[in-house]
Amino acid sequence: MASTTTQDSPLPSLAERRRRASRELMRTEILAAAQHIIRTQGMDALSLRAIAKAVGVTAPALYEYFDSKDAILRGLFVQGAELMLSLVDEQVASRPPGIETLREILHGYRQFARDEPDYFRLLFGTVDPALALTEVDYQPMQAIFERFAGLIAASIELGELQPLPVMTLSCALWALIHGAAMLETDSFIARKKHDGEETGPSFDAAVHLTLLNFATLKGAEMIGPLDDDCM
Repeated sequence: MASTTTQDSPLPSLAERRRRASRELMRTEILAAAQHIIRTQGMDALSLRAIAKAVGVTAPALYEYFDSKDAILRGLFVQGAELMLSLVDEQVASRPPGIETLREILHGYRQFARDEPDYFRLLFGTVDPALALTEVDYQPMQAIFERFAGLIAASIELGELQPLPVMTLSCALWALIHGAAMLETDSFIARKKHDGEETGPSFDAAVHLTLLNFATLKGAEMIGPLDDDCM
C-alpha cells in the first residue's frame, strides 16, 4: 500500500523573521506614542501627523502599519484589554476560588483604573466617532467578564455568596466597582485628590459592605466585618 506523506510548511527565512519582528516593533512604538499623546495632551490631540512625528516617520508611512487613526485606537483598545485580562488571570491563578479572591479582583479593577487611566477610559468610555470593534477585538473584554462571572459562580457553589442569579449578581457588582473607579479617577473627587485635598468618600467600605450584603454567613466570616476606620 502506498504511503502518504504530508509536506510541512517551510519555515520562514531569517530575513522574513527579522522583517516581521521589525514590523511588530514598529507597531508597538506607534501604539506607545499614541498612548503618550493621549496621556499628556488628551484625546483631541491625537492625530496621524502627531503620531508620525513622535515615532520619526512621515504620516503616510504609518499606513503600512495602521490604515487609520481608528485602527490605532482599536489597537490600543485591544492592548489595554489584554493587559487587564492578564492582571485578572494573575489574581485568579494565585488564589483559590471564592469570595476573598472576588474581593481582590474588585480592588484590582479600581487599581487598574488608577494605574492605567488612559486604557481605562478607552475601554469603558466613549470615543467620537465610536470605535468599530470586531468580535476579535472585543474577545479580551468578554474573557474578563467571563472570569468575573465564573468566580462569582464558584463563590455561590462554595456557599460563600447567596444563591442569586450569577448574571444579576455579576452586573450588580460590576456596576458598583465601575462606579467607584470612575468617581476615584475621573470626577470632582479625583480632581480634589489631584489638588492635594484628601477630602471625599473612600469606597473601600462601600465595596466591603456590598459584599457583606451578598455574602452568606460563611462568606461574611471569611471577609470579616467593616473596620472601625471605614465606618
